[in-house]
Amino acid sequence: MSTLPVREYLNFFINNEKYLNQLKPSAFTLDNIKKLLKLLGDPQDRLNIIHVAGSKGKGSTCAFTAQILYEAGYKVGLYTSPHLEDVTERIRILGETNSKGIFVDAISEKKFQKTLEAIKPAIEKIRQVTYFEVLTALAVFYFAQEKIDFAVLETGLGGRLDATNVGLSKVCAITPIGLEHTAILGNTLAKIAVEKTVIIKDARQKVVVAPQVSEVQKVIEERCRKFNIQPVLVESLDKHFKISLLGQHQRVNAATAIEIIKCLRQLNFTVSDKAIQEGLQKTYWPGRFEIVQKEPTIILDSAHTPESARVLADTMQEMFPDKKVLLILGIADDKDKQAIGRALNKIADKVVVTRFDHPRASYFKSEELKDIFLNKECVQTDNVREALDLVTQEEIVLVTGSIFLIGEVRRLCINTRV
Repeated sequence: MSTLPVREYLNFFINNEKYLNQLKPSAFTLDNIKKLLKLLGDPQDRLNIIHVAGSKGKGSTCAFTAQILYEAGYKVGLYTSPHLEDVTERIRILGETNSKGIFVDAISEKKFQKTLEAIKPAIEKIRQVTYFEVLTALAVFYFAQEKIDFAVLETGLGGRLDATNVGLSKVCAITPIGLEHTAILGNTLAKIAVEKTVIIKDARQKVVVAPQVSEVQKVIEERCRKFNIQPVLVESLDKHFKISLLGQHQRVNAATAIEIIKCLRQLNFTVSDKAIQEGLQKTYWPGRFEIVQKEPTIILDSAHTPESARVLADTMQEMFPDKKVLLILGIADDKDKQAIGRALNKIADKVVVTRFDHPRASYFKSEELKDIFLNKECVQTDNVREALDLVTQEEIVLVTGSIFLIGEVRRLCINTRV
C-alpha cells in the first residue's frame, strides 16, 4: 500500500470533522469503536491512560503532560486532534525520530501504513466506522504494540460519546469548558459540561479540574460525587515555573498538567521536580500563539471559541502593547462568529476575513462585518493566499479563528516567506 492509497483508504470513512454543522447528537455512538477494539484484543486495557477533555487548552495540557512524563524517563504516547498539516501528527511517541513533519516523533509513514494494514481486517468487519474511530483505534493499537508506559489522549468532541472514551484512565482532567458545538453537545454550559465530564466514570480515577465558571463546576462536582471522587482543583502556577508556551492561559494549562503529574505520584509513579520543570520548558505545541515569522511579525493562534478569543486578545495586549495589529480571521461555520469577532475587535486596527480550504469554512455577510468590526478597515478574501498578500511590514499580523486556518497559513509561511 503506497502513501496515496493510505490517504485514499482513510478518506473512504465518514469524517465528521468536515461536517459538524450538519450533524445531530444521534450521529455519535461508542458502539462501533468498542466493537473494533474488541476485535483488536482491547488494546486500550493494556495502557496507562491520561484522558483530557474540555473546550480550551486540552491539547496544550496534553502536550505539557506528555513532555513532563518523557523527561521523567517514561515512554509516552500522545494522541491529539485535529492536525495542522498531516494526519500522522495526531499519533506520537515522544523521543522517536520518525518524521520529517512538524513533529519529528510523529508516527512514521511506514509504521502508519503497517499499523493500518494490521487493523484493516477488523475495520472491514464493521459497517460505517468513522475516520476518527479508525484513527483512534490505530493510535491505541500502535501504542499497545509499542509497549508505551503512558498514553495521553485528548478527546475529539465532547466526552461521553467520543471515541477516546473507551478505556479507563488513571487520571482524567477537565480543562475550561465553554459554549461550543451546541447543536451536538447542548445549548447551555451545564449541558456541555454533562457531556464532557462523562470521562469521569470510575471510583479508581483521579480527577483534575481547571478553573471553571460556577455553572460548570457544579456539574463536575456532582459527577465526582457519583463515584465518591474528591477532584483536585487547579490553582495558579507558581511564578518560579518557566514555560515554553506564551500567554497567561498557558500557565493555567501548565498548572493543570502539574496536578495530573501529582496525581500520578499518588499512584506510585515517579516524576521528579526537575522533570516537571524541564517538561514545561521543552514542550513544543505549534499554532498556539506561535510566532512563525518576523519582519513582519506573524502570530498564529488556534483560538476558536469566544472565551479563547478573549484570552488571545488579552495576551496580544500584554505582549504587544501599543502595536498596530492586522487581524486575519477565518472561522468554521459552526462557531459563534459574532462573539469571536467582537472579542478580537478591540485589538484589531485592520481586519482581513478569509476562507480556509475546508468544508466548514465560514463566509461573512457584508452586514455582519460592518456590525462586528464597526468603524474598522475590513476586507474579505476568497482564500488564504489572497489574505496573506495584504500583509505589510507596518503591523503585527495575528492569524486566528480556526486550527484549519492555522495549518494552512503555517504551511505557506514556513515554506514561502510572506
